Amino acid sequence: MKLSKEQAASRQLDTAIDLFFNGGDPVSVHTLAEAASEILRKLVSRLGKKSIRDHVVDTYDGGQRNAIDALSLAKNFIKHADRDPFGSLDFNEEINDGSIIMAIEDYRTCISLHKTGGSTLSIPMTVFEMWFYAQNPNLLVVTPNSKEQRFLDQATNLFPTLNSQPRFQRLAIGASVLRQQKVAPKN
Repeated sequence: MKLSKEQAASRQLDTAIDLFFNGGDPVSVHTLAEAASEILRKLVSRLGKKSIRDHVVDTYDGGQRNAIDALSLAKNFIKHADRDPFGSLDFNEEINDGSIIMAIEDYRTCISLHKTGGSTLSIPMTVFEMWFYAQNPNLLVVTPNSKEQRFLDQATNLFPTLNSQPRFQRLAIGASVLRQQKVAPKN
C-alpha cells in the first residue's frame, strides 16, 4: 500500500473518530488524533499557512507557552516516558473533542491548498465536525447567509437536540448518525 502523509493522517483521523463515537479507548483516540494532527500541522506549515493549533496558541490569553503546554500535556504524557516514567495523568476524554476538530480543520486547509477539485472531508470527519459545531456554535464566525451559516444550519438540523443530552447520549447520537451516513447512498 502506497500512502501520502495526507492519506495517512486522514486514515488515522477517521479511525480516531470511529473509536470516539463507538466507545473506543479514549487514550487510543487521543493518540491517533494527535498523530494525525501533527502530520497535518506540518503539511499546513509547508504549504505556507498557519495551523489551527498555531492560531489557538497565538490568541490564547494565558500566553503562548501556557497554551502549548496545555495542548501538549496529554499527548506528551502518553507518548513519552523519559521525563516522568512513573507519573500519572488525570485524563479527561473530552480533550479529544478539541484534538479531533483541530485536526479536521488542518485537514481542510491541506485539501484546499494542496489538492485540485473533488477533495472533501471524509464521512467521519464531516459527521464529527457537524456534531462538534452543533454543540459549540459560538466557535464559528458566522454572518447571515454565509456558507458558515448554512453549515451551522445543517449541523443543528442533523443534531437538533444534542445540547439537551448528557455526553454519553450525545456520543450515541453521533455514532448513530455516522453509521447512517456511511450506508447512505452517494448522490
